[in-house]
Amino acid sequence: LAHWVAAIRELFEEVGVLLCVTQSGESIDMKQEGLRERLAKKRQGLIAGSIDFLTLLESERLFCAAASLSYFSHWRTPEEFSTRFDTRFYLAPLPADQEPLATSEEVAHSLWTTPEQALKLCAAGTLPMIFPTFSALRTLADFDSLDRLFEEYRLR
Repeated sequence: LAHWVAAIRELFEEVGVLLCVTQSGESIDMKQEGLRERLAKKRQGLIAGSIDFLTLLESERLFCAAASLSYFSHWRTPEEFSTRFDTRFYLAPLPADQEPLATSEEVAHSLWTTPEQALKLCAAGTLPMIFPTFSALRTLADFDSLDRLFEEYRLR
């Protein structure tokens, strides 16, 4: 469960997408007056370390929408490599009325594109990526929609 909550927190910190629901289980209404601005300010507080994620959630009466995430894969480098990573990939539909940030304090450069286009850019040498990312995108590129992917892998 900690990995799922961490994925939700990281998604919010890095690109401003918040996978949360209200106490009644409803999606967040980003059109609610002042909500978008409050969340943007609290996101800055998370990055600055002046607020933690639990406090943010409690202050807005929100709950992590862990059910919106589907576990996709887990990659860990072998011990013999000096540069190590241990990462999990999750899939989720983009919540209504939310757009990922183009750049942020956590992301120096971002590109929102299809898996197929990302693989083409990688092959051309203009978009470097580590193998786990390549592998995940290679799998995603075989599907024309998130629904078809979920169907194939029985993720929902």
